[in-house]
Amino acid sequence: MIRTHVVAPPPSSFDSSAPAGSAAPRPLTDQDIVSLAAAPDLLVAMDFDGTLAHFSDDPYGVRAIDGAIDALTELAAAPHTTAMVISGRNMD
Repeated sequence: MIRTHVVAPPPSSFDSSAPAGSAAPRPLTDQDIVSLAAAPDLLVAMDFDGTLAHFSDDPYGVRAIDGAIDALTELAAAPHTTAMVISGRNMD
C-alpha cells in the first residue's frame, strides 16, 4: 500500500501582487515547516535552472549555487525523505 501525504500551500499563500500567471509562492512559515516535518514520507523536487542555479546564456557553464547540492544531499539523508533535481536539460 502506498501512503501519500501532500502538503500544499493554500491559495492565500501565493503573492497576489505577482504578475498574472506567475503565482509566486510566499516564504515558508514555521507552521509549514511543522507540517512538512510531520509528513510520513517527503519528496523534495527542485528545478535546477533558476532555483538551484542562476539562469545564464551559457547553460553548460552554470554551476549550482554554493550550498545547494549539500542541502539536497542532507535532505536526502533524512529518514523517509527523497530529494531530486528536475531539469529539462539533456542527460548528455
